Formats: sequence, structure tokens, C-alpha cells
Amino acid sequence: MGWTVGLESYRVMAIHGYYQHELERRQPYVISLWADITGAVPTDGEISATVDYALLQKIIDEELVDGPPARLMEEMCHRLIERLQPISQITSVRVRIEKPEAPLPHEGGLPVVEMQWQS
Repeated sequence: MGWTVGLESYRVMAIHGYYQHELERRQPYVISLWADITGAVPTDGEISATVDYALLQKIIDEELVDGPPARLMEEMCHRLIERLQPISQITSVRVRIEKPEAPLPHEGGLPVVEMQWQS
């Protein structure tokens, strides 16, 4: 049996970007992260059989808010996946990062990167 634990549309302010001016101030990123889990269905009090979604938020904060700047959103996705891969009950991870204030040539569109890992 399997299920998914996720954290959707978590907005953080962080310093990342390809261009130098992006590294001079925080900008918003919106992260959605899902972890697929297999095993026995946890019952009340068996949080060790699943993944606490608070852990997902903590990992995002540590990597995007407190971690070193990444030049590309693909690198940010990869960092998050690497943090979740060692958790034995996780069989796959999907990450979506949105960058609503990305420097585009003109208005319109929402830049996103999605990445998936499967064991």
C-alpha cells in the first residue's frame, strides 16, 4: 500500500538566481513537494511510519532560505530531493518550484521547474 505526503504552495523569500542582481535581494519562491511512501498504513501515533509534513517544510527552509544561493531552480529541486532520498520509507519525490518574480523580457507567464526522483 502507498500514499503521498506533501506540502503545497509553500512561499519563501530567498536569494537565488542566475543574474547578479537576483543575488542582491530576496525574492519569492513557491515550493510544492510530494513524497510517495510505501509500507503498512500508519495508525494513530505511528508518525515514524510516514513522513511528517513539518519535516518537508524544515528541509525547504534549510535548503532555500538558509542554504547557499543556487544559480538555477533545477539545482534547488535537486538539493531538496537529495535530502529526502535517504528516508527509507520514501519511494519517490516530486518537487515543483515557481519563481513569480523571475526576470522575464516582458510580463506574462510563471517560470517553474519540476523534478522527480524514484527509487
